[in-house]
Amino acid sequence: MRWAVVLLLASSCLDLNPRGEFCGDDEGEARTGLTWHTDIAPLMARKCMSCHRAGGNAPMELTTFTQVDALKTVVRDAVETRRMPPWPPAPCCAEYENPAALTTEERRLMLSWIDDGASEGTVAAAPMVPERAVLDANVTLTMPEAYTPVATFNAEDTRCFLLETGFTETQYVTGIDIKPGVRDQMHHSLVLTVASSDVKKLQDLDAESAEPGWSCPGGLLGSIKSGLGGSFFEPQRFEGKGFRVDPGDRVVLTMHYSLPASGGFKSDVTSVELKTQTEAVTPIVTLSVYNPSWLVGGMPIPENAPSTRFSWADAPGRLAGAATFDLHAVNLHMHERGKKGGVWILREDGTRECLLQINAWDHAWQGDYRFASSIRLKPRDRLLVDCEFDNTASKQRVIGGVPQSPRWLNWGEDQEMCVGFVTATLVTE
Repeated sequence: MRWAVVLLLASSCLDLNPRGEFCGDDEGEARTGLTWHTDIAPLMARKCMSCHRAGGNAPMELTTFTQVDALKTVVRDAVETRRMPPWPPAPCCAEYENPAALTTEERRLMLSWIDDGASEGTVAAAPMVPERAVLDANVTLTMPEAYTPVATFNAEDTRCFLLETGFTETQYVTGIDIKPGVRDQMHHSLVLTVASSDVKKLQDLDAESAEPGWSCPGGLLGSIKSGLGGSFFEPQRFEGKGFRVDPGDRVVLTMHYSLPASGGFKSDVTSVELKTQTEAVTPIVTLSVYNPSWLVGGMPIPENAPSTRFSWADAPGRLAGAATFDLHAVNLHMHERGKKGGVWILREDGTRECLLQINAWDHAWQGDYRFASSIRLKPRDRLLVDCEFDNTASKQRVIGGVPQSPRWLNWGEDQEMCVGFVTATLVTE
């Protein structure tokens, strides 16, 4: 019987322990003769100045040659390591809507200009910094009380706030934006919905805290009805599609505060703007992929181990009655010990299609990445998540100014986890 099982598995070509296939980037060729006014200022206006300007949420202004020249070593390092602009997805993986990252050519321009002496060139008119888009919202949800962040981990604070919608009938959210109370201390934020059945336990968390909201660096896995998106760069719109929010559901605003360069934290009251309608649209669902055994001790991360890797694949279509989905956005979720990871489609024929690859994981920069065009997931295709962790001293939390010592971890300990989330719509044709 044992050999019959082995032969059956071999004949089906089922990969029982699939791994992601990480792609590499084309570095491009160096350039010479570049100048600030002709080549670099227009590029930075498109990709950098919306945050690095007066009133922006970046810690320094980078709108003039003098400002950039004074910090060119810092700028070069940020571009070389791909830390800035803050867009974690590897460019070799998939095509996304409105990517903030520098293209291969733009990255090469920046590095070449600095390496070639950072010439100012002929003075020209100041570059036009594009205005931030405006959402035609009809609903505004605001934090019920002001909250002053407390720097507990790497001068950061992650806090969740439960927002009452007031909806008396089912609404479909077709657009979202965030209006921070204090922009320069908001690192980023995420907005989720929770079903009425999960509201009580979140109300209890809120009530147990002496301050407004509750600390939530680990997120809300298990309580999420849908993820509406985040506030990285621009408002998000879901043309012809929407997230269903029923009466009794709540919205959770997750604020990741980071200590601003100007000094201490200030009292904050942030709002969420929504565009909603009662007319039904194609409902958006969130597919998640992780190994259920990880939740019960099956994801051990040894202390001081620089590389521990976990992967898992499953077919949402199999669980939904041979369903077909169109995929619209992707998200990978780990925490501080995350090192590298991604989400792929493992096609029925064994080939892999990359949805998201993050080569240098940073828990502070994570969000939803919308595909330039939808991707079809067939019933027998599987979603594959692959996470690598680093549990050495350099990746530990800092509590009260004291770095913690590495220790054995498992799922949920220090909120560590490995989950792929994919935003999708069910294909009914």
